[in-house]
Amino acid sequence: MIKTTAFVLALMVPGFASAGCAVGETEFVSCTLKDGKKKLETCRGEARASYWFGSAAGKADLALTVQDTQFEYTPWSGMGATIWEELAFRNSDVTYTVFGAIDRFYPEEEGGEVEVFVSAGIVVSQAGKELARLECDPGSVSFNW
Repeated sequence: MIKTTAFVLALMVPGFASAGCAVGETEFVSCTLKDGKKKLETCRGEARASYWFGSAAGKADLALTVQDTQFEYTPWSGMGATIWEELAFRNSDVTYTVFGAIDRFYPEEEGGEVEVFVSAGIVVSQAGKELARLECDPGSVSFNW
């Protein structure tokens, strides 16, 4: 039996199709940050990806739609108890790496419940130097894995 201890919340971004994504894209990670003051919405398709970060009230601080040469998707390798993936967006010389993770904790006793924790966030870097790291608010993460 699996016990989920993190709740999933999907956010809608005005001007996007269902699940907050444009046609041909699927949600990657969405969440709120900074105690609900900010929100993040990311989507990925084969040829393009979208990044939206801004006020929870709806005003974008940064909105990007990039072609396949401007984003890099790193899928989970299949190893380990943590399922994690990354989607990195390049905007000039700044990279916004969005990550999502599902941690699974298995019970020591047989028949116990597996605990699942979902987390996500953004790492902003320039020339390989980390400028900022933002973690999604606990309980607000939607990670499409």
